[in-house]
Amino acid sequence: MEFRRSVDEFISNSGRTVPLPTSSELRGEPEDSAFDFEEIQHLDLLSENISTVIVATGFEFDFSWVKFPVLDETGYPKTNRGVTSVPGLYFMGLNWMYKRKSGIIYGVADDAEYIAERVSTLKQRYYSAVAER
Repeated sequence: MEFRRSVDEFISNSGRTVPLPTSSELRGEPEDSAFDFEEIQHLDLLSENISTVIVATGFEFDFSWVKFPVLDETGYPKTNRGVTSVPGLYFMGLNWMYKRKSGIIYGVADDAEYIAERVSTLKQRYYSAVAER
């Protein structure tokens, strides 16, 4: 509540004009229109020029939709610091990805940095190889 008051005070003191909040915003919920989209059932990554997918797990794990051979017998992703055996497929937010703190918000930065560096390095190698042709 204190944060909201400070925002209101800033707006008032700066003389800015802003739209009034909607009832959804006042309840702390997203606008209904934020969910007005058709759910994608299939995506051709190659034709869409998508070469990297990073699965950010969220609070509860559900890997039932993962159709690559990267899950163990219990349905949990097999990774090395989030890197899978499928090129371009990575996971974030898994427990013990690298350290004890990997599965909590406090530890996600270290793991994200590792994955980002890995993706960047592979992209640079790819574009260098293409440029040499």
